[in-house]
Amino acid sequence: MNMKRVLEPVDLMVAAGIVALVIGAVLVFVSTQGRFQVTTADVSPNGDASDPVQPALGHTVVAISVLESEQPGRIKTAATKLNQATMTARQINSSTHDHIKALAEQAVTVQVDNTARAELVKGRSIVNFTTRAMKNGSLSDQHWEEYDHRMIHSAANAGRMIEEDFQ
Repeated sequence: MNMKRVLEPVDLMVAAGIVALVIGAVLVFVSTQGRFQVTTADVSPNGDASDPVQPALGHTVVAISVLESEQPGRIKTAATKLNQATMTARQINSSTHDHIKALAEQAVTVQVDNTARAELVKGRSIVNFTTRAMKNGSLSDQHWEEYDHRMIHSAANAGRMIEEDFQ
């Protein structure tokens, strides 16, 4: 019996996985060490003194930590200013609307009061004219209609004068 080994697709996938694993391990080693040679203990970890990357990197790290430490304070200050501006805007809007509303209500009230005053004066003058005419007894039935027209005209003039003074 002659059995021949046949490569299955699973065998190819396992082989590709092993190759990828070996390449990945080499890449990780190279990325952490920077080269294939292992450093010895006598080489300083800072590298050469002429290396310009280290001071720039140090300055950058310090600048980042300063910014990170100042950030919460700046955010708090900005939030406080925003809250104050929002509250001020709300107060201005509400006080302006309330003030205008109060002025409009006051204008309506004054106008209604003036109209009531004019009507009161008209009514009072008619009552006074009628009371005087009744006490005098000087009016007969034929003069009564003429007297009514004069009395109403006089009361209307008094009311018109009050309205004109108000305007």
